[in-house]
Amino acid sequence: MTEAQPRLVDTGRGYTITYRGKALYSPRDPQGGAIRRVEKIVLEPKTLVLIPSLGLGYGIPELLDKIPDSCHILCIEVDERLFKLALSAGPALPKSNRLTIIRTTQPKQAAAVVHKLGLWRFRRLLPLHLSGGYQLYRREYRELQEALEEEIRLFWQNKLTLVALAHLWLKNLFTNLRLLPEAGDISELSTDRPVLVTGAGPSLEKSLDWIARIRKQTILMAVDTSLPVLKQADLLPDWVITLDAQIYTILDFIPCRDPRIKLLCDLTSNPQSLRLFPELFFFSTRFHPLQLFDRLESAGLLPTPLQPRGSVGVSAVEAALLMTKGPVLFTGLDFSYPQGQTHARGAPSQRAMHLNCTRIRPCGMSVFETLLARPRLWIEGKRGKRLLSDLVLHSYARQLHSIVAESPRTFDLGPEGLPVGAQRIRSFSELDRICSQGSKPRSDTPSPSLGNRARSGAGTRSAHDRKRVAEQVRTFCEKEQALVSQSAVEYLLLSLPEADPEKVLTSQNLKTVEARARLFCSRLQRTRNELTK
Repeated sequence: MTEAQPRLVDTGRGYTITYRGKALYSPRDPQGGAIRRVEKIVLEPKTLVLIPSLGLGYGIPELLDKIPDSCHILCIEVDERLFKLALSAGPALPKSNRLTIIRTTQPKQAAAVVHKLGLWRFRRLLPLHLSGGYQLYRREYRELQEALEEEIRLFWQNKLTLVALAHLWLKNLFTNLRLLPEAGDISELSTDRPVLVTGAGPSLEKSLDWIARIRKQTILMAVDTSLPVLKQADLLPDWVITLDAQIYTILDFIPCRDPRIKLLCDLTSNPQSLRLFPELFFFSTRFHPLQLFDRLESAGLLPTPLQPRGSVGVSAVEAALLMTKGPVLFTGLDFSYPQGQTHARGAPSQRAMHLNCTRIRPCGMSVFETLLARPRLWIEGKRGKRLLSDLVLHSYARQLHSIVAESPRTFDLGPEGLPVGAQRIRSFSELDRICSQGSKPRSDTPSPSLGNRARSGAGTRSAHDRKRVAEQVRTFCEKEQALVSQSAVEYLLLSLPEADPEKVLTSQNLKTVEARARLFCSRLQRTRNELTK
């Protein structure tokens, strides 16, 4: 018979706990076994040591003496009875600013604790089992460990992206401010109609007939890379969404742009790409908690905020849920490489692969190199078969899963790829039923060409409003120019993986600060000049 309550047992060489038919420590030497585990481990700096199940706290004092100053111990207990026993009957637990003890079963709560400690402090997570308590809740502790590993990995993935692109994001932002007076905000596009989001994954090809069937009942939102695929199938989207700050996204647009399409764009999107569309609707992603965004918000110039996701497909679904009260369908968001394909046929990457192949560099070589560049994963797909993916794509799938989990209005039209928790659509009758909810059939595709009409603001804002916003932007740029030298230090820290502000200010990086201050100041002055014309 297993014990319903944990029981403290004296072995003669120390206490152990028996609970649910298991002894949580060796009856021969309870404390010594935990200490020997501590002695064997090798700890690198900046390690978060995870101890699943507190037990009686054996080995924790010795671990505190051993770990480097840059490390931290996080002990998580799932079972409330074990937690109470450890605090009441066990030896006094050491108090240290390098030790955190919590009781939770929720990965989100554990992740919040690590966020509070500072994710930037940790490069890795090391699980250390000092008692047998983790064996009673293997699944729960595995989920907690995976959640914390994902938080640390995502932080550094985002940090490296920030290091590479922060300078470009800021340049684009200062340049795009001049477009605000005549551009709209995505909140102006709110609707009750169903929205269909298309990514550029291989499953998009198999969904084209389904898209054509419901085209008149839905608003079609295309991720930038899926626009050429839709154009090739004679499907003209209502909206196209882009996040990319780099010039490469222009390759998605040049052969396929149409003046009837509304472009939904981040404030940091590539300015040259934005010039190709007469109708712009902005949103903003705070890629870092910069004071710049607070100043934009105070000036009334910050567009509708979206969470920084890293994947335009994930952001597209999030934006669609924000903009419509009706169902949100999506396809082409596969987050995997079925049959070695990275994108649907007709997507820019597929075209580039065919154009660049040679006798000694056959078609598909670039795809092979892409697969080798990232840690690969085999994950069960929607049809139960294992699909090839990687850590980055899997993290995007998890992000979409978290968005979908909060909304019952999401439906997955894609026949393959990684499951993200949305309701699957498997028949035309089911598709027709969902799309009939709150939809009004359209008589045609997007509105006629705008001709010489100005950007969207001309249709949604009066001349007085455009003049007012232009004056707000000029005033903001003038004030920002006065702050640019001070802000350039903050901007510089974005491009350094780990930086102490005091060390930055006393190093050769001051020259970089001055150069960037001059560059940003010139961008702001150019925006002021253009709005004064």
